[in-house]
Amino acid sequence: MRTYFFAAAALVLAGCSSEPEAPTETADEFADRIGGGDASSPDAAPSSSLDAPPPAPMAQLGAPKPVPTKFQGVWDFIDGNCSRDSDLRLEIGANSLQFYESMGTVNGYEQPNPDTVILNLAMEGEGERWEERTRMSLVDGGKFLVMSDVSGYGSGQGIRRKRCS
Repeated sequence: MRTYFFAAAALVLAGCSSEPEAPTETADEFADRIGGGDASSPDAAPSSSLDAPPPAPMAQLGAPKPVPTKFQGVWDFIDGNCSRDSDLRLEIGANSLQFYESMGTVNGYEQPNPDTVILNLAMEGEGERWEERTRMSLVDGGKFLVMSDVSGYGSGQGIRRKRCS
């Protein structure tokens, strides 16, 4: 059995060579074989991506579903006056949130119950960009909105806002 193993190993090693084999065709021969012609000849047409057929169109990704209507509208801090210059004013649209000095684009959301959504937001403001997950819950029949950051950036405590419009 041992002899058989060593004989097989010797045959395998004999097939291996430490030097690479010399190519059997030149670059020009390869080009002729695949139909490219002689790339070094002055008559050769330059290859161009314009000669290639256009790529198939990419599938369009659908827009995220809109934030439920009952969350949309203008909200402000309990003591706020709902004016545009109120620091804690928030305007929630179908696909975006507009804060006083930043805005968020909704990339998707979960809705664990009819009165709560957890939004995935691409945020931008004051020259910075970041991703954020925010929980919004309607309380007292939708009169108030409690928002809290669940992505770990904030304290996780909710800010209670009243509906302005």
